[in-house]
Amino acid sequence: MCGLKYRFFFVVALLALGIWACGSKQNVVNPPLNPIGEQIRKVRLAQQISQQQLADSLGVSAVSLSLIEDGFASPLPYKLKQMEQILNTKFDWDSSAVIF
Repeated sequence: MCGLKYRFFFVVALLALGIWACGSKQNVVNPPLNPIGEQIRKVRLAQQISQQQLADSLGVSAVSLSLIEDGFASPLPYKLKQMEQILNTKFDWDSSAVIF
């Protein structure tokens, strides 16, 4: 019986800690990890091209393109050049924005 009491206390403590941790987080907007994605999304939307359409033209998945636009992945240099050709634009990027 004593073990059950401690187990119950442990579960309640974990729940309370979880609720406290979730409640203490503020709505902080994190900057994108890779700002080139913002540029890609802005140009794509201005030209009314869907992620799927651009992804198909590049030969990548829409999920991959989404990760790039959200800043969680970096485009390969040759894919970035291909995007520039497809979207008829020039992106402002440096070597730190893409992976080699």
